[in-house]
Amino acid sequence: MGLTDKEQLYVAKLAYFDVDVEGEKYQDLVDENDGQPPTMQQWVDYNYKEYVCVAMGVDPNKVDDNIDIEEFIASQNLSINQQETINMLNAVKGGEVLKDWKLLDARNENQTTGFVGYLLETDTGEAVVGFRGSEF
Repeated sequence: MGLTDKEQLYVAKLAYFDVDVEGEKYQDLVDENDGQPPTMQQWVDYNYKEYVCVAMGVDPNKVDDNIDIEEFIASQNLSINQQETINMLNAVKGGEVLKDWKLLDARNENQTTGFVGYLLETDTGEAVVGFRGSEF
Protein backbone atom coordinates (compact mmCIF):
# COMPACT_ATOMS: atom_id res chain seq x y z
CA MET A 1 0.00 0.00 0.00
CA GLY A 2 2.89 2.39 0.68
CA LEU A 3 3.38 5.24 3.09
CA THR A 4 1.98 8.73 2.88
CA ASP A 5 4.40 11.66 2.77
CA LYS A 6 3.50 12.49 6.37
CA GLU A 7 4.15 8.91 7.53
CA GLN A 8 7.52 8.89 5.75
CA LEU A 9 8.49 12.18 7.39
CA TYR A 10 7.42 11.01 10.85
CA VAL A 11 9.24 7.68 10.55
CA ALA A 12 12.40 9.56 9.58
CA LYS A 13 12.05 12.08 12.44
CA LEU A 14 11.35 9.35 15.01
CA ALA A 15 14.64 7.66 14.13
CA TYR A 16 16.43 10.47 15.99
CA PHE A 17 14.92 9.38 19.31
CA ASP A 18 16.56 6.54 21.19
CA VAL A 19 14.70 3.25 21.55
CA ASP A 20 15.93 0.39 23.72
CA VAL A 21 13.89 -2.77 23.07
CA GLU A 22 15.91 -4.58 25.76
CA GLY A 23 15.16 -1.91 28.36
CA GLU A 24 12.62 -1.68 31.14
CA LYS A 25 10.37 0.88 29.41
CA TYR A 26 9.88 -1.34 26.37
CA GLN A 27 9.32 -4.44 28.49
CA ASP A 28 6.76 -2.61 30.66
CA LEU A 29 4.71 -1.85 27.56
CA VAL A 30 5.07 -5.42 26.23
CA ASP A 31 3.76 -6.66 29.58
CA GLU A 32 0.82 -4.23 29.43
CA ASN A 33 0.03 -5.54 25.94
CA ASP A 34 -0.02 -9.22 26.98
CA GLY A 35 3.31 -9.94 25.31
CA GLN A 36 2.69 -7.88 22.17
CA PRO A 37 5.03 -5.06 21.09
CA PRO A 38 3.92 -1.53 21.93
CA THR A 39 2.35 0.70 19.34
CA MET A 40 4.12 3.89 18.36
CA GLN A 41 1.33 5.83 20.07
CA GLN A 42 2.03 3.98 23.32
CA TRP A 43 5.79 4.34 22.96
CA VAL A 44 5.74 8.09 22.30
CA ASP A 45 3.19 8.64 25.07
CA TYR A 46 5.38 6.69 27.51
CA ASN A 47 8.50 8.66 26.53
CA TYR A 48 6.85 12.00 25.78
CA LYS A 49 8.65 14.21 28.31
CA GLU A 50 12.04 12.76 27.41
CA TYR A 51 11.44 13.08 23.67
CA VAL A 52 10.14 16.67 23.96
CA CYS A 53 13.23 17.62 25.95
CA VAL A 54 15.50 16.00 23.35
CA ALA A 55 13.63 17.85 20.58
CA MET A 56 14.25 21.13 22.42
CA GLY A 57 17.91 20.35 23.07
CA VAL A 58 17.35 20.09 26.83
CA ASP A 59 18.77 17.29 28.98
CA PRO A 60 15.66 15.42 30.22
CA ASN A 61 17.50 14.48 33.43
CA LYS A 62 17.76 18.17 34.33
CA VAL A 63 14.01 18.81 34.02
CA ASP A 64 11.87 18.38 37.13
CA ASP A 65 9.67 15.25 36.93
CA ASN A 66 6.71 17.26 38.20
CA ILE A 67 6.92 19.97 35.55
CA ASP A 68 3.89 20.68 33.40
CA ILE A 69 5.45 19.77 30.06
CA GLU A 70 2.98 21.80 28.01
CA GLU A 71 3.77 24.94 30.03
CA PHE A 72 7.47 24.17 29.69
CA ILE A 73 7.12 23.91 25.90
CA ALA A 74 5.17 27.19 25.78
CA SER A 75 7.88 28.94 27.80
CA GLN A 76 10.63 28.08 25.31
CA ASN A 77 11.72 30.03 22.25
CA LEU A 78 11.63 27.14 19.79
CA SER A 79 13.03 26.97 16.29
CA ILE A 80 10.71 25.97 13.47
CA ASN A 81 12.33 22.52 13.36
CA GLN A 82 11.90 22.04 17.11
CA GLN A 83 8.24 23.07 16.92
CA GLU A 84 7.62 20.76 13.95
CA THR A 85 9.22 17.87 15.83
CA ILE A 86 7.07 18.53 18.91
CA ASN A 87 4.00 18.76 16.66
CA MET A 88 4.95 15.35 15.25
CA LEU A 89 5.31 13.89 18.75
CA ASN A 90 1.90 15.31 19.65
CA ALA A 91 0.33 13.82 16.52
CA VAL A 92 1.72 10.36 17.27
CA LYS A 93 0.88 10.61 20.98
CA GLY A 94 -2.65 11.75 20.12
CA GLY A 95 -3.18 8.87 17.68
CA GLU A 96 -3.49 11.08 14.60
CA VAL A 97 -0.78 9.13 12.77
CA LEU A 98 1.12 5.84 13.31
CA LYS A 99 -1.48 5.00 16.00
CA ASP A 100 -1.53 1.22 15.63
CA TRP A 101 1.93 0.78 14.18
CA LYS A 102 3.93 -1.69 16.28
CA LEU A 103 7.50 -1.08 17.37
CA LEU A 104 9.02 -4.50 16.70
CA ASP A 105 12.75 -3.96 17.06
CA ALA A 106 15.46 -1.33 17.34
CA ARG A 107 19.23 -1.23 17.06
CA ASN A 108 21.57 1.45 18.32
CA GLU A 109 25.12 0.78 17.19
CA ASN A 110 26.00 4.46 17.06
CA GLN A 111 29.13 4.03 19.18
CA THR A 112 30.59 1.23 17.02
CA THR A 113 29.27 1.22 13.45
CA GLY A 114 27.19 4.41 13.49
CA PHE A 115 23.98 2.58 12.60
CA VAL A 116 20.73 3.45 14.41
CA GLY A 117 17.44 2.04 13.16
CA TYR A 118 14.20 0.40 14.07
CA LEU A 119 11.57 -1.90 12.60
CA LEU A 120 7.88 -1.04 12.59
CA GLU A 121 4.81 -2.95 11.50
CA THR A 122 2.06 -0.77 10.05
CA ASP A 123 -1.62 -1.21 10.85
CA THR A 124 -1.92 -3.01 7.48
CA GLY A 125 0.89 -5.46 8.31
CA GLU A 126 3.63 -3.88 6.20
CA ALA A 127 7.21 -3.69 7.51
CA VAL A 128 8.86 -0.27 7.69
CA VAL A 129 12.47 0.42 8.62
CA GLY A 130 13.37 3.81 10.03
CA PHE A 131 17.02 4.81 10.42
CA ARG A 132 19.18 7.86 10.83
CA GLY A 133 22.50 8.89 9.40
CA SER A 134 25.62 7.96 11.31
CA GLU A 135 27.67 10.45 13.29
CA PHE A 136 30.93 9.02 11.91
